[in-house]
Amino acid sequence: HLEPFFFSDGTINIYGSQMLKLTNFTLTINNNIMDKRFIGIGSKSIKDGIPAQRTYELTFTALVTDDELFREYISSEENITNDIVLQFDKSNGEQIKLELQNYHTSSNNWTIPDDKGPITVEATIMPRQLKENGCTIISHAALMG
Repeated sequence: HLEPFFFSDGTINIYGSQMLKLTNFTLTINNNIMDKRFIGIGSKSIKDGIPAQRTYELTFTALVTDDELFREYISSEENITNDIVLQFDKSNGEQIKLELQNYHTSSNNWTIPDDKGPITVEATIMPRQLKENGCTIISHAALMG
């Protein structure tokens, strides 16, 4: 069954704390596997998957709740001291937890409304890698891939 993991609760820790109220969130994982066929050894009718560097991208829109976030975004340094921890929970006890490390902010757009309403940020964060043993899943579903 290829159905999405619909979750009802979760937490996102980034820059060392939970300092955002997310209104929109996307996690993209690209395995960069290339399909190749070869002539010579083996069968030319069978394709092989050649692995490459896996890439991660977090894109979100959020209400800003802490000015520490602004200081982190204007920093040009890659963040190697804090991890990103994503945890998605279902009411039946199922859970997906990802821990990513070594990340940098590739873009961020701050919206400061004229009516003195809440400040929002649209950002893209690029983690370099998944931590060792950084993926734990509690689920009844079989995982593919």
